[in-house]
Amino acid sequence: MNALRLPLGMRDLYAHEVSLREDVAAAIRSSVREAGYTPVTTPAFEYEDVVARGLGMLDLRELVRFVEPTTGRICVVRPDITAQIARLVATRLKGEPTPLRLCYEGSVVRVPRDRSRPRRQLAQAGVELVGVGAPAGDAEVIALAARAVARAGLGSFLVELADGSLAAAALAEIDPSAHESIRERLAEKDRDGLDRALGAARAPAKARRVLEALPDLWGDASVLARARRTLRTEAARAALAGLEAVAAALDRTDLRASIAFDLGEVRGWGYYTGVRFSILAEGPGVAVASGGRYDTLLGRYGRDERATGFAIDMESLELARDRKGA
Repeated sequence: MNALRLPLGMRDLYAHEVSLREDVAAAIRSSVREAGYTPVTTPAFEYEDVVARGLGMLDLRELVRFVEPTTGRICVVRPDITAQIARLVATRLKGEPTPLRLCYEGSVVRVPRDRSRPRRQLAQAGVELVGVGAPAGDAEVIALAARAVARAGLGSFLVELADGSLAAAALAEIDPSAHESIRERLAEKDRDGLDRALGAARAPAKARRVLEALPDLWGDASVLARARRTLRTEAARAALAGLEAVAAALDRTDLRASIAFDLGEVRGWGYYTGVRFSILAEGPGVAVASGGRYDTLLGRYGRDERATGFAIDMESLELARDRKGA
């Protein structure tokens, strides 16, 4: 056993690795600041109850926790920066008028349950747009994310749009103890596993029909028409209208990338309330960037504002650049 090895999922950067990270960060920084976003920084750790207010029920298996010696309170190394900025906007910036355009760079630490993807420390750069509703705000941040990764050297990529409310509305009719298993099967598009999980949960027929349809509802814009024929619920109609509105708004931006839809996408934090997106490229096996709308998050900290944003995964972007030969 090597007594000097790093903890699982942590790594050092050296020489050319640092230079690459600096180049990528500089490209993203210039893109977001040219768009009028103001830089902010947030602390490396916070009290667990403050973070939980924003992120909801935290899975303790995914957090690095410790007891603060001076107070005895439980702290967590930040797993997410968006919730921190929501707290900042609702406290220190509570008197600032909207829209607020904020950008950041920093690392988050999460303990992945999937040991095949052991990264714990994720270097991120991102933005939060507060006070601009859908679809204009969504189109602004999605187009900005695309410009930023393109300026950082990513030549080709796919923008994938989703809306987790499709699954959430159906899950609301099912015993909460079964939600995690069902979400995992949806995320993996495991139809057989999903069928077993829904059966074990004794899901109502209407909710079951919706959830069983979602793994097949991905692809180009024709997916929306198929979904409209298949998912005949109020929640589905609202979500599909929102996706169409954002796609139409993106047509009026400088976005130069193909757009796809994945109506079964359920991964990510539970604070999303509307359209979500990912930027996908060959190489890293995970999204290069991701984000979405979270219109209720700031209200959890005492300031009701509409908001949306994104985070770029720096290491994934670097891997995708290498794959493309940048």
